[in-house]
Amino acid sequence: LKTLYKNWIVGAVLKMTKCVPVNGATHEALAALGAGKVMGIFPEGVRTYDGQLLKEGKKGAAILAMLSGTSVLPAGIKGAFEAYPRTALFPRPYPVRITFGRPLVFQKHLHERIEPQLLEESADRIMSAINGLL
Repeated sequence: LKTLYKNWIVGAVLKMTKCVPVNGATHEALAALGAGKVMGIFPEGVRTYDGQLLKEGKKGAAILAMLSGTSVLPAGIKGAFEAYPRTALFPRPYPVRITFGRPLVFQKHLHERIEPQLLEESADRIMSAINGLL
């Protein structure tokens, strides 16, 4: 979501709240999780043009959960598209509601090589949990 940082208002808010775009920096993300930091990940990887949740998510959240042994707390966000559509220059007033689900626990893997089918199933499990909150 590097594009959010290009908007000076949204970028300033993200920086003030210590948000950092990692975009594939797995080792840095694992180090942060190992140090007890909390990480927010948007598994869709992009903001939609129509406001609908993408069916398939990227696998980064599942990879980090399995390599670090941390759980995933799914969150469904309603109203974000209406408040800040992808094509808008500035956000607009609109109520945004975030609903949190139960933590998803994944078995920790000691090796960076995770079976592709298990990775796919884990990513689908995360997206399914998010979909269930919307």
